[in-house]
Amino acid sequence: MPDAIDCVLYVDDLVSVSSIKIDEDMDGSFDDESALAVTDYELLPRNAALGAEPRPYTAIELTPWGTKYAFQPGARVEVTGIHGWPAVPEPVKRACIHLTAILRLETPRAQATVSELGQVVQSSPQARGIIRDLLTGYARLARLVTA
Repeated sequence: MPDAIDCVLYVDDLVSVSSIKIDEDMDGSFDDESALAVTDYELLPRNAALGAEPRPYTAIELTPWGTKYAFQPGARVEVTGIHGWPAVPEPVKRACIHLTAILRLETPRAQATVSELGQVVQSSPQARGIIRDLLTGYARLARLVTA
């Protein structure tokens, strides 16, 4: 029986899947590979699409009742679907509005004339706070992926 880690594939943010193929013969091509059945996998976290703020799926787990038991080490996987977030989170929308107002000097938060967002973030404590709050709530930690 494979370890649980062999059954999970971490992926970039994902909204939905239309097909998943594994290059089982390791020839670098997915043309001759069959797509997994929807019963072969589940998207994780299972509750990502639920709640007030739907989040993306970040992993694919092979199911114990499916036809595949583990992802073969070194085998490429093709995930076709909609990537990204289901919708732009409300705090990100608000942050963009506030940062734009700071950039355009349309708010008391604006410090001085600036020409680009990088300058705004460096020169404005409020802009730095907005960015810090977004990163705290929405940044994913980088994972070490080994082959």
